[in-house]
Amino acid sequence: MCDSSLRVFDLLFKCHAHLKKFRNASDTFCSMKQYGFVPTVESCNAFMSSLLKLNRIDVALGFYKEMRRSRISPNVYTFNMVMSAFCKSGNLEKALEVLREMENISLKPTVVSYNTLIAGHCNWGFLSVAMKLKSVMDKNGVNPDSVTYNALIHGLCKEGKLHEANKLFSEMKRTGVAPNVVTYNTLINAYSQAGNSEMGSRFFEEMANDGLKADILTYNALILGLCKEGKTKKAAFLVKELDKLNLVPNSSTFSALISGQCARRNPDRAYQLYKSMVRGGCHPNKPTLTLLVSTFIKNEDYDGAMEALKEMIDRSITLDLDMLTEIRRAFLRCGREGTIIKLLQEIDARRLMPEGFDKTTMTEDFWHTEMQWVAQKVKGSSQRLTYWGACLQLQFTMSGLREMLEGFRIGSRGADRELRDIIIQLHILKQKFHKWKPVLDRLNSFPESRLVHDELLNCTSEVYLDNEHLIVSMKVSLAHSLTFPSHGC
Repeated sequence: MCDSSLRVFDLLFKCHAHLKKFRNASDTFCSMKQYGFVPTVESCNAFMSSLLKLNRIDVALGFYKEMRRSRISPNVYTFNMVMSAFCKSGNLEKALEVLREMENISLKPTVVSYNTLIAGHCNWGFLSVAMKLKSVMDKNGVNPDSVTYNALIHGLCKEGKLHEANKLFSEMKRTGVAPNVVTYNTLINAYSQAGNSEMGSRFFEEMANDGLKADILTYNALILGLCKEGKTKKAAFLVKELDKLNLVPNSSTFSALISGQCARRNPDRAYQLYKSMVRGGCHPNKPTLTLLVSTFIKNEDYDGAMEALKEMIDRSITLDLDMLTEIRRAFLRCGREGTIIKLLQEIDARRLMPEGFDKTTMTEDFWHTEMQWVAQKVKGSSQRLTYWGACLQLQFTMSGLREMLEGFRIGSRGADRELRDIIIQLHILKQKFHKWKPVLDRLNSFPESRLVHDELLNCTSEVYLDNEHLIVSMKVSLAHSLTFPSHGC
């Protein structure tokens, strides 16, 4: 066949590659081989580039092997893409092997070659190797550019090594490499995340002095830093600046503002911002909604927490295991068992239940939560624990299970363990927290020195006035179960 046929096939292969019609490109490649010729390396590079843009790493590497089997000689651009593919997949050793292969066939690596490897190692947390690669660059006469420094600064900032990142930034300017918007945004964001809005503001001013125009990412980082420190008024001022600069707030802007209100324990204002965010067409992410729920729970605003939780469910967002466990315990703590049970049923029905969440531990959570409440109330007083144990034992008497009292005498095991066992048994008997909590609350209001038979009987008999037999049983139980000290512990 004539030479024009090769060019037609090659052009067809390249067109399919650019249009991302991968099956057609593969068919064309196979047809070319059947006729005894292969595409140019430039066309092969176009095919690999399109594959990598769609993150088809395995297919791209498979095609590279086919190139080598077909004796198509790769060029620097080919090797750079192969190194990028190995770095994205985390196979950093293979990426370094490609660099050595380039050198073995006398192909000189470019700044892009080194930048690819440096960024790959930084992304996977191998900063020491990335810094060594920069030294190799210098040694081989390849000058680092802004991409090199940005990758290293980003890697250091991600690891929280802000001092080292600052030193590299100074070196960058000293060697005549001009910082760009990406450089400043990386540093401003890092200091803002660390809660140092002052340093973030300094870089912002330096950025302006260098004649660089801030973008929405710059302002989002500044707003986040201020909000983390509770400086919500200054953050609001920056939001107003966005209009003047024709910058549109996005989801990250609203998330930063919401986090600021949550830091100030103002969940209602945070929820208003969330609603504004949705009305503005921005989509809230999981961390934002999780933060809202957590803040409502901390403020004991359970209705607000339920609203935020419903938003998460409506958006098919799965809660974290720890968060759902805390929500369950918080709702049990305030006596809203029915609400949390319905919520768990809905989460389960929508298949949003986090992996590892045990739906069978509701009873355990009840007594665990209530034991925490008891421990907080008694504050280490063994005498009060003893009296409280007696009150809970009376619940058994009310349930017609007086014989169970014999198994729960305050004895050598200690009052705290005794009380724990009683609470577990109460839940086995389906006794509700709200039935016996008021009795213990009332009992706790008396000073330790006034905890005597009559006070104990008075506060419990007020709850069960209609059961005369119970009052008699209480007197008998107290006489047999307790030895009252003459003074407080």
